[in-house]
Amino acid sequence: MQLVQTIKEKIKKYKWIILGTLLSVLLGLATVFGVRYYQFRQSPEYAFGTFQTALASANIEKLAHLVDFRTITKHLAQETAKTFPFFLAGPDQEDKISSLFQVQMLRILRQKPEGNDDHLINDPVVLLQKPLYVLPPDVIPQLVRNMTLRHVDSSSQMITTHFEHPLLKRSFPIVLGLTKNSEGWMVRDFLNAHETVTTFRAIFEERLRAQRDLLIRKSKKVVQEMHKTMEIQSCSCQAGLISDKRTLLIVVHLLARNKTGLTVKNVNATTQISNTKGELLLERQLNAVHPTGPSEDFSYRWTIELDGTSDEGKRILAAGPLTCSATWRTLTLSNSRVYHTDPLPETLANCSKHQDGHPEGLCDMEVFNFSTPQEAPKGKH
Repeated sequence: MQLVQTIKEKIKKYKWIILGTLLSVLLGLATVFGVRYYQFRQSPEYAFGTFQTALASANIEKLAHLVDFRTITKHLAQETAKTFPFFLAGPDQEDKISSLFQVQMLRILRQKPEGNDDHLINDPVVLLQKPLYVLPPDVIPQLVRNMTLRHVDSSSQMITTHFEHPLLKRSFPIVLGLTKNSEGWMVRDFLNAHETVTTFRAIFEERLRAQRDLLIRKSKKVVQEMHKTMEIQSCSCQAGLISDKRTLLIVVHLLARNKTGLTVKNVNATTQISNTKGELLLERQLNAVHPTGPSEDFSYRWTIELDGTSDEGKRILAAGPLTCSATWRTLTLSNSRVYHTDPLPETLANCSKHQDGHPEGLCDMEVFNFSTPQEAPKGKH
């Protein structure tokens, strides 16, 4: 008890010294933690975490202080103009693209991510038939979820992330530049913009080729079905001027046989007229409502009238004996079944609007539709 009493007396005697010491220690600790917290707030890790949180919550006001959207979209616009020079072509092209990208980025941040079932589709044929879009509807959650920070040096870092495109079945890496200046750390560049844009173009062209191949396969299948239904036996033609010596008449005779148990109600044939060398002189779509019963022959003549003094008419008159070939384009059966083929679109031919050797399908493609387009309702065929 004497020891406890002695300690109490000493504490009472030196209480102000002890209290001052404790306050000094606490103040020192607070200063240390305060400095460390201040340093942390100035660190790239803090900027990265704040950016990730602001992006996840679509806090546009906070993102405006963390991201230099103007510089990023300008860089992206420059790469887009190089890779897709026909997009918004004309004066101030890069400024127009940059402005569009800023608007689209803002819209993506504001919109609520919607569900998308494309990631469940594994059939490449089905995917090729769906409308194309550049960014998936859940691109923001994907970018946030896959985001990491990589150290470069004391004044620059890299934010790496990626998103999966459910329609294209590809993963797209995104690398952003986080740099430090007098105002602190800020996302200021899209470091792999060139690779991203050129990859998109390569995939779009690959998709065009695959879509054309799909159309070719479909067309061949329909043609085979039409041949089994109404087999063309022969096509012949004759041409000559009538008494006015100006009007040229071409008579095309097509003979075919119905090989089914149904009546073929009407037909449309693509007919090509050539000279004996096989050089094409004239092509026409010829229609006929001429019901042909099961196992019956289809025999029909069409008359084509031309100006015999025209260049086309003169070539036909000078050709001598003419040859004819025909393929079915449409067959309508009595059970309402319709076989039909369309000419293949020239999506891979050079674009008619620009002289830079871009595919026609790419020039016409709405490649910068940033949302998932609504699919048109399927009609009856």
